Amino acid sequence: MVFFLVEDTLFKVHSFFFERDSEYFRTMFRLHGSSSESRPIVLDVSISSFESFLGVLYPVHFAQHVATTANEWIAILALATEWSFATIRTLAIRELFPFASPIDKIVVGIRYDINEWLNDAYVAICERPEAVTKLEGERLGLDEVIKISKMRQDARIGYKLLARCDLVAMVRQSCCCEVGDGRDIPDVVDGGTNVSPPEVRVPEGSAIRGSSLATAEPSNAVPVDSNSLVTLNTALDANPPTPADSPPQLSSDVDPIPAPSQTLESFQRFCADCSRFSAEKPPLKNNSAKRNRQFAATMLLEWERLRVNAEVFDPHQTLQVEFTSIKDMLDILKQKMAKSSKAKPDDLDLPYARLLLLGHKIIRVHREHSGWTETNV
Repeated sequence: MVFFLVEDTLFKVHSFFFERDSEYFRTMFRLHGSSSESRPIVLDVSISSFESFLGVLYPVHFAQHVATTANEWIAILALATEWSFATIRTLAIRELFPFASPIDKIVVGIRYDINEWLNDAYVAICERPEAVTKLEGERLGLDEVIKISKMRQDARIGYKLLARCDLVAMVRQSCCCEVGDGRDIPDVVDGGTNVSPPEVRVPEGSAIRGSSLATAEPSNAVPVDSNSLVTLNTALDANPPTPADSPPQLSSDVDPIPAPSQTLESFQRFCADCSRFSAEKPPLKNNSAKRNRQFAATMLLEWERLRVNAEVFDPHQTLQVEFTSIKDMLDILKQKMAKSSKAKPDDLDLPYARLLLLGHKIIRVHREHSGWTETNV
């Protein structure tokens, strides 16, 4: 077991998950040594953020997560990134996606190096008729507002918006996904509150109370003495780590969609992914609103996968109109589901069927272009 002190709450949790999944905590435990009620490890994070994070490690129900809002998932994402929990970071990115608006995706994507969100978010802001609002500008920061204003200007010839394929190419050329350049962008969604980056420090002394999530002793059972509180920063000052001790940095160019190429192996992988998606089934009409949102997010990711592969396997862009039509349908679906928790079966069935058909069309077009037959694939 390990004892963490968060604000004025003492958490007693299993150390197994922290040691197994995080180099950050493996280093911390090695430098700190054993912890106890009188000698806890102090984490400078909010109780609500830490409890949301523990909700992932200790789910009440395996079929659903305790976190249900965008700000809770942003808090989990912040801690997972800071503490090098790669799998929890991936989970938080996936769960946050359906909640996030294009502005959210830029703000959070830049702050936490989620490159795959940025291009489509910039395109969506360029396509919308409304300019960036004052509140959005404050969240984005001056550099991003200037960049987006220029892209919106380049996206129009007079009053006419560029074709989507040209707009996507312009956005890619304009921004080049410059992530992680030190810009101070707050990680907060619309109407939420800032989530402070986690940091380990020694507090001035605090009263300790019980926690609803962790096994804890009453506050009078834990003597608070600044000399008994040892943190990672204190240990690092006395024992500077070698490069091998430092936790690995998350890559800033992680892309969940394998980069396609003009090879038979890449095309075979694309065909297998299409078959895998065809095994997915839209939720029934009595499914929960959360399940419907998750499937809508899955279809958006499938649309993006098809788009990326079509750039290689459909170089003449013969299916561009189909891509635009399906994207519009998915955008309307997302807006409808944001306004209402109910979704009709046809709302999910139709774009699902269109995506399946689009995948088959890309396969057919490439076979005709490359001369590969079904026996090759």
